[in-house]
Amino acid sequence: MNYWGMPGIPLEAGKGLTVLDHHIIQVVCDHYKVTRKELESRTRERSIAYPRQIAYYLLSTMGRTGLKVLGETFCRDHSTVIHARDKVKTEMQVTPRIKEDIFLLKEKVHTALLKK
Repeated sequence: MNYWGMPGIPLEAGKGLTVLDHHIIQVVCDHYKVTRKELESRTRERSIAYPRQIAYYLLSTMGRTGLKVLGETFCRDHSTVIHARDKVKTEMQVTPRIKEDIFLLKEKVHTALLKK
């Protein structure tokens, strides 16, 4: 079971991402006004890298997809996903605004899933 108590449902054969994963990515893209292509790109620009880190955090804490698959989805190594997840977790403890953003994004994901 995933974060919402639902089984992960593979969306595309061979991709390894679930419907939940795709919803999380879309919510992050919409919230930070970036495209999925930008999120999956190799750029290190802060305006793209930060939403990517937030996506890693949400995907690794809410979803069921493994770290290796998440890293491959974003053309990264699984250790990058671990680093981003841990960095966001630490920042949430220090910066209340980030914690609020994460809560808001989780609510948006939940709402998006209920609409489907």
